[in-house]
Amino acid sequence: MTSRNRRVRRTRQFLEEGLLQLMQEKSIKNITVRELTERVAVNRSTFYLHYMDIFDMVDKMEEQLFEDFYYELNAEENSGPLREEVYHFMEVALSFLERNRRTVLILCSQNGDHTFLKRMEQMTKERAKVWIRSLMGKEACERQVELATAFFCSGCVSMVADWLISPEREDPREILKMMFQLVLGGSNGFTAETGSAGEAFSFVSAR
Repeated sequence: MTSRNRRVRRTRQFLEEGLLQLMQEKSIKNITVRELTERVAVNRSTFYLHYMDIFDMVDKMEEQLFEDFYYELNAEENSGPLREEVYHFMEVALSFLERNRRTVLILCSQNGDHTFLKRMEQMTKERAKVWIRSLMGKEACERQVELATAFFCSGCVSMVADWLISPEREDPREILKMMFQLVLGGSNGFTAETGSAGEAFSFVSAR
């Protein structure tokens, strides 16, 4: 990385940290470029070299988060059984969210971008829908697949959100174990491919 690239990265880090601080104090709609640049001692002209406005900056921050998440998710090719693919996705997601907890919580807060969480949910649904369609087989119609996907994803997203918000969070491995057992145990109603809830417990315990 060149010295110029390091300066650019450092400047963006200053701006992002300043914006997160301001978003803990007020709505993003009420944050101005002047206020942000004064907070982090960066020239306004420098800000505009990187972003069009505050909303553009938030969009770019979110886009970078998703890019990082996709990279980690696809860093290892997983061509094993379905339950291993599901486990891998949950493991990567929980690890990523824990490491980026502060940023995610601020972005999803009342002062943040309310579309961020919806985008996270949509991304999860797209993956889960493929798994559930495979589990339910050809007999299931598209509407049944959509309803089952909504059921599983709503439960997982709610559990993870509650875990992230809690000041006394459980170890992510404990949440992973619980979520995996609930999802794979529940899916046993569709097919024997994933195994019973007991087999799901044994699978997790062996990890």
